[in-house]
Amino acid sequence: MRITLYNTELNNDLHCTLVKEKTWNYSGCQVCNTPETIATVFNDIFRLNRQSEEHLYMICFNVRMKPLGIFKISQGTVNSSLCSPREIFLKSLLSNATAITIIHNHPSQDVTPSQEDIIVYEKLKDAGNFIGIHFLDSIIVGNGYYSFYENYENRKEK
Repeated sequence: MRITLYNTELNNDLHCTLVKEKTWNYSGCQVCNTPETIATVFNDIFRLNRQSEEHLYMICFNVRMKPLGIFKISQGTVNSSLCSPREIFLKSLLSNATAITIIHNHPSQDVTPSQEDIIVYEKLKDAGNFIGIHFLDSIIVGNGYYSFYENYENRKEK
């Protein structure tokens, strides 16, 4: 699977554009369609579960759930990271994504979502529904992983 890391930059007209930062050929899997696979890819490529500060990434998908690209959204402190729906969905729109997943680490290795993680998840889910980009999941990595799709959504329905 080919994985591309993108960034955004202002062009000469001060419009936001995509910039390809780096590309990897990842042989660990052919598709990135489960929370476990996504966590594995990010731990292998970005060593996300080993970072000493919180890092937040987004993976964008096309309509066939093929990864279009990855964006580093923010690098925070030992227990927090900035996240704005505006910046997340701007990047997803520029990449022509139909769906996104965010993933971040907890340096404490405890993958239990914080209250702030839950609030961000709900905001992104609402924003995605409003603009028509499916917010698939928010994944936390550390000692293992936590998927809001696998855990939180099922708990809410009960």
